[in-house]
Amino acid sequence: MRYMAEKATTQIYCWYGDNDFAIFEQVKKWREMFAQKYSALNVVSFDREEANVTDLVQALKNAMRVDSLFGSEKLIILRNFLQPEKKEKKTDEESKTKDKKEKAEPRDEAADALVELLDKFSGDFFIVFIQIGQPDGRRALFLKLKKLAATGRAEIKEFKSPRGFEFKQLIRQIIEKKKARFDDSAIELLMATVGNGLWQINQEIEKLIHYRQGEIVRREDVDFLVKGKFNDNIFALMDEIGAGQKSRALELLHDQLDNGVNEIYLLAMLTRQIRLLIIAHDLVTTYGIKDKNELARRMKVHPFVAQKVLVQTKQFSREQLESLYRSLLVIDTSLKSDNVDARLLFDRFIAGL
Repeated sequence: MRYMAEKATTQIYCWYGDNDFAIFEQVKKWREMFAQKYSALNVVSFDREEANVTDLVQALKNAMRVDSLFGSEKLIILRNFLQPEKKEKKTDEESKTKDKKEKAEPRDEAADALVELLDKFSGDFFIVFIQIGQPDGRRALFLKLKKLAATGRAEIKEFKSPRGFEFKQLIRQIIEKKKARFDDSAIELLMATVGNGLWQINQEIEKLIHYRQGEIVRREDVDFLVKGKFNDNIFALMDEIGAGQKSRALELLHDQLDNGVNEIYLLAMLTRQIRLLIIAHDLVTTYGIKDKNELARRMKVHPFVAQKVLVQTKQFSREQLESLYRSLLVIDTSLKSDNVDARLLFDRFIAGL
């Protein structure tokens, strides 16, 4: 009987992309389902980077043989067989010699063996190729998979990291899957504190669920338990904004986005920072608080954050902070309701300083 295939003829799957969390969650699900239906002994995996070529080729051939002892059904997971060729430093002479071969198909004995084996393996086998990042489209193995996909024997799927509102939706799905409850402000703060790392988000969710013991997780729980990685670049960005250095502020902002920082995370961090500055500004001007520990106690933040905020309050007036806060609310509304370029929105925010 066919197993897990969406189509009766699909036996080969290629999962790639930068969302490694989603890829490995999918692999974990398939492993568990296959082991439950057949046996864990019927699931085998190989990593191109963890074995020498000779042993790997022989192991692949053995794995693709039908073993009547454990049944004919097998799930074979293959990782890093589609990765781009690693570039090595060459001398000037070597570079000149190999320039003409730059576009040539990279050779890999293990991958080449798989090209042949894909046409010969049992009808009860399922093969999953995993590649974090983009596969090398020049490889004969990937070209073979594309050819098989055109006939329905293979399926190629890219797992993209969620962006913007999709990221928040994915966090909600993770929480629902764990049968837990988080209020919206708790999710917002979790994103602002941790960033767009799904592995850490998942770990923090587990920790918060264990802490609340079945009760709803609230904002104050996240604030208390989750160790924020208050990005120094955010503080630096606010310094440049306070000094009116638009070009430097724009450079720092672009660095964040170019390094994969989620737009919603960046917006939440900036909004949170300005909110803290408004609170600190009021405490300093109204009560004359100048001690970081006292400010930290009043604001319920870490003394490190209080110290940074205390210094930055001198760079802004209350009116400036309120204006910045309103501008970020406009960005928040646009990101949630419009199909707009987040980078353009942030650029306009800096230009309007």
